[in-house]
Amino acid sequence: MSLKGIRDAVQSSVDDISGLRVYDTVPDSINEFPACWVLPRSGNYLDAMSTAMTHNMEVTLLVARAGNLDEVQDTLDDFIDSTGSNSIPAKIEASSLGSHGSMILVTGYDTYGGLDFNGTPFIGAKINFQVMVG
Repeated sequence: MSLKGIRDAVQSSVDDISGLRVYDTVPDSINEFPACWVLPRSGNYLDAMSTAMTHNMEVTLLVARAGNLDEVQDTLDDFIDSTGSNSIPAKIEASSLGSHGSMILVTGYDTYGGLDFNGTPFIGAKINFQVMVG
């Protein structure tokens, strides 16, 4: 089990979405949109004598530099919908974790609309998921 293995598995699965630039770590800068990356947020150890734990993670999605949300809202909606060819949640749940986790579950999204990245405003959302290990 490794966080890097989980990030790589999710990045590989989400990277199947045509036209979406996917990073397995937070990039220094972004020049192509839409773009997203995989980020661990927190972890819960389930038993001190076991390797069982839950990783709370997110995919941060940026669809465009700040502007009118109504111009890119349909694109953003397509990415965060639970089904469809551009569904990031569906791709996350289809990730092949191998030995890096026993189950993956998308729990929701937040921060819909305005996000800040490296001091620049963008339009996007954060898609939250959990990976159970052990």
